[in-house]
Amino acid sequence: MEDPNEDECGVLWEVFEFHPLAVEDCIAARIQYPKVEDYGDYLFAVFHGVHLGDGGKGLQTHEVDTFLGANYLVTFHFAPSRSVRSVREKCRKGEKIMDRGADYLLHEILDSLAENYTPTIEKLSDRLEQVEDQIFDNPDKKTLSQIFDLEKEILAVRRILHPEREVLTHLIRGEFRQIDRNNVPFFRDVYDRLNRMGQFLDTYRDLITGALSAYNSIVSNRLNEVMKVLTIFSTIILPLTLVSGIYGMNFKFMPELSWRYGYFFSLGLMTLIVAGLLIYFKRKKWF
Repeated sequence: MEDPNEDECGVLWEVFEFHPLAVEDCIAARIQYPKVEDYGDYLFAVFHGVHLGDGGKGLQTHEVDTFLGANYLVTFHFAPSRSVRSVREKCRKGEKIMDRGADYLLHEILDSLAENYTPTIEKLSDRLEQVEDQIFDNPDKKTLSQIFDLEKEILAVRRILHPEREVLTHLIRGEFRQIDRNNVPFFRDVYDRLNRMGQFLDTYRDLITGALSAYNSIVSNRLNEVMKVLTIFSTIILPLTLVSGIYGMNFKFMPELSWRYGYFFSLGLMTLIVAGLLIYFKRKKWF
C-alpha cells in the first residue's frame, strides 16, 4: 500500500483485522522508529529507508511498515519506496521469490533497503573527506556549517540504523514462528550488512568529532597569529608615541626645542627604537 487514502487504509482493519495499535502506528503522522511486535498470527515491524538529495546533501528518510503473516506480507508506506518497488518488479518478471514464503519476500525487501543504504554511506564518506581537506586548506564559517550539517546527518542515520539492527537481531534468533528456520541465514546476511554500515557510521562520528577539533585548533592558531602581529605593532608604536608625546609637550626650557637638528634627532631615535624592537622580536622568533 503506497500513499493510501482513508478508504484504502480501511483494508488494514476490515480485511486483515490487524490490531488497532499497529494500524495507528501506520497511519500516525509521527515518525515510528524501527521495531518489531508479535501479534500472534502476524508480526508488525517498522523499517526505514534513507537517501541523500542532490549533491549528496539533505538526508531524507521514509518509513516502511510491514505485516508478516503465514502466507502474506503487507507493506504500508506513504512515500515511494525503491526497495518495495524493485522487489515487486522482480516478482512481476517471474523471479521465484514468493515461492519461498512470505518471510523470504520480507527478506528481499530488507535486503534491498540495506543495499540502498550503501550509496548514502558512501556520499557521507565523500563529504567527510571534502570537509577534512577544506579544514586544512582554508577553513571558514561555511566549513563549520558543513561540519555541523554532516554531523547531524550521520547521527540521523545512526538513530535509524541501530534500532533496525536490533530488529534484525530478534528476527534471526528464532523468536518468531513467522520466520522459517531455513530463511534465517538470509536475514543474518542483512544483519551483517547493517552491522558493517553501523561500524562505518561510528567511525565517521569519531572522524567528524576530530574534524571539529581540528577546525577549532586551526582557527584558534590563526587568531593567535593575528593577535601576535597586532601585539608586535602595538609594542613598536608604544615607544614612538612616548617619544612624540615627550617632544610634543612644548616646555620652554627643553634643550632640543631650540636645537637645529632636534627634529632629525627625534626621527632617528624613533628609527633606532623600531629597528631594535624588530631585531629583538626576530631573535625571539615571534615572526
